[in-house]
Amino acid sequence: MRPLTVGFVIALVLALGLALAIQYLAAPGGGCSSDPGPGVDWSGCKRPGLDLSGRNLTGMILAEADLSRSSLAGADLTEARLERAVLQRAVLDGARLSGAEMAKVDAPRASFRSADLSGASLDKAVLSRANLMGADLSEAVLTKADLQRADLTHAELAGADLSGALLMRADLRHAGLAGARLAEANLELADLRGLDLSGAVGLTAEQLAEACGDAQTRLPPGLSAPAAWPCDVGAPAEAE
Repeated sequence: MRPLTVGFVIALVLALGLALAIQYLAAPGGGCSSDPGPGVDWSGCKRPGLDLSGRNLTGMILAEADLSRSSLAGADLTEARLERAVLQRAVLDGARLSGAEMAKVDAPRASFRSADLSGASLDKAVLSRANLMGADLSEAVLTKADLQRADLTHAELAGADLSGALLMRADLRHAGLAGARLAEANLELADLRGLDLSGAVGLTAEQLAEACGDAQTRLPPGLSAPAAWPCDVGAPAEAE
C-alpha cells in the first residue's frame, strides 16, 4: 500500500472541513446569517428592525440577540430562548411565547398586547412602560421584574410569581390575579382601582398603603383598605 503524501492529507483535511462547514450552515443553529426558523441559533446576533411577523420561530435561540424595534407580531416563539435579549420598542402583539425563557430580557416600551406568555420565565426582565394589555401571563415567573408604568390592564396573571417585582405606577385594572404571588412587590402608586385581589398571595397592608385603590378594590381575607389611598381615585394614576 502506497504511503499517503503530505499533499493528499492536506487536501483531505480541507475537504472534510468544507463539508462540515456546509453542513453547519445548512442546519438550524448556523449563525447570524441563517434564516430565522425553528431551533435556529441567533445567540448574540445584532438584527434590529426586522419584520418577523407571523413567522414560525418555535424553540429559536435568541439569547442576548438584539431585535430592538423589530416586529414579531403574531410570531410563534413557543419555548424560545430569549435570555438577555434586547427587545426595546419591539412589537410582539399576539405572539405566542408560552414557556419561553426570557430571564433578564431588556424590553422597555415593547408591546405584548394579547400575547401568550403563559408559563414564560421573565425573572428580572426589564418591561418598564411595556404594553401588556390583555396578555396571558398565567403561571409566568416575573420575580424581581421591572414593570414600572407598564400597562397590564385586562392581563391574565393567575398563578404568576410577581415576588419582588417593581410595579410602581403600573396599571393593573381589570387584571386577573387569582393565586398571583405578590410578596415584597413594590406597588407604589400602582393602579388597583376596581381590581379583585381577593385571591392574591403575599399582599400586605404596607404595600396597599402605597397603592391606588378605591371602594371597589377587593382585598384578601384579613386585609383592610388603608384609611386613605395615597392618590386621587377620581383620576387615572399618573402616566407619561
